[in-house]
Amino acid sequence: MTIEVNWFSVLAAAVSSMVVGSIWYAKPVFGTIWQKQVKLTDAQMKKGATKALTGAFLLAIIAAYVLAHVTQLSQAFFGYTPVVAALSTAFWLWLGISMTTIVIHALFEQRNTTLTILHVANQLVTMLVMGLVIGLLQ
Repeated sequence: MTIEVNWFSVLAAAVSSMVVGSIWYAKPVFGTIWQKQVKLTDAQMKKGATKALTGAFLLAIIAAYVLAHVTQLSQAFFGYTPVVAALSTAFWLWLGISMTTIVIHALFEQRNTTLTILHVANQLVTMLVMGLVIGLLQ
């Protein structure tokens, strides 16, 4: 079986990840809560922004590629439509990898529940939006 990943959908999904993050962590949404929980000043955030945004985008490309690749496998195996395959794959990858990894780190780092829920929920929304983009552009 040959898996052919649509690179345009991967890049679009990576961009969607950045859009979700910029909305999610905007001060009027959850940004003020997040900033208080991680104890970063505006100056600290501004200083590290370029590195953080560049790294986040590159990692989003990797995540989107994996999601697109596994979506193709899911679609071939289950015979789902591209959108259903992408959304279900996004959910299961979130549940089995993203959510569990975030919670494990939070437990060992003794982070508070608010920050953990904020990150877990952001990852769920991000993965589902990425899945929707991949599914629609397959």
